[in-house]
Amino acid sequence: MSKTIANVDGYKVGDIFYTSWGYEQTNIEFYQVIKATAKTLRLHCIAEKKTPTDCMVGYTEPSKNEFVDSWADCLTEFTSRATLYGYHCPQGHMLHKYNSGQKLTYSSYY
Repeated sequence: MSKTIANVDGYKVGDIFYTSWGYEQTNIEFYQVIKATAKTLRLHCIAEKKTPTDCMVGYTEPSKNEFVDSWADCLTEFTSRATLYGYHCPQGHMLHKYNSGQKLTYSSYY
């Protein structure tokens, strides 16, 4: 990982973001900051730990430093304050800052 430098939004190497998306199900994906400069961030997809609570539903949390093998799953660098509404990943999903201990609910019907 790169050295820790806070960017203008206060994010730094090691911070975790997530996306939550889906129509008939809720998909959660986690990303960890692997490089930060004053105005850019580079994120890499990381694994998750799922805890089922019912049939096809449960809580998920990030597995920090457990990077997904494929660099194809890595987000490229992007500029801070990329949009008025925050950061977006290339797939168009909104990125949210993950707060340690936060319970995120997933659902999957497949």
